[in-house]
Amino acid sequence: MKRPGSSLLALLIAVASPAAAEWYRYVNEDGVVVLSESIPPSLVHKGYEVLGDDGKVKRVVARELTPAERAAREAEKPRESTTSIC
Repeated sequence: MKRPGSSLLALLIAVASPAAAEWYRYVNEDGVVVLSESIPPSLVHKGYEVLGDDGKVKRVVARELTPAERAAREAEKPRESTTSIC
C-alpha cells in the first residue's frame, strides 16, 4: 500500500536534483590535458571530449581539419560520372 504523499515527495526530489553535469577534457596551449566545466573558445577547434559525472566519455568532438587536409579529403571523394547511357 502506498503512503500518502510519497508520490509528491518523489516528484520534489526529482525536481530538486541538479541536472547531470558535463565535463570537458581538452589539451591547453601548453600541451597539458585539462578537465573543466568549460572550454576556452580559442581551443574548441583543437577537439575535445565530453565526459559525464561518472568520468566516462559521452562524446568525442574531432578537431577541425586544416585546409590541406580538407583538400586531400575532397580529392579522395569519387568523381561523379558525366557519361550517361542513352
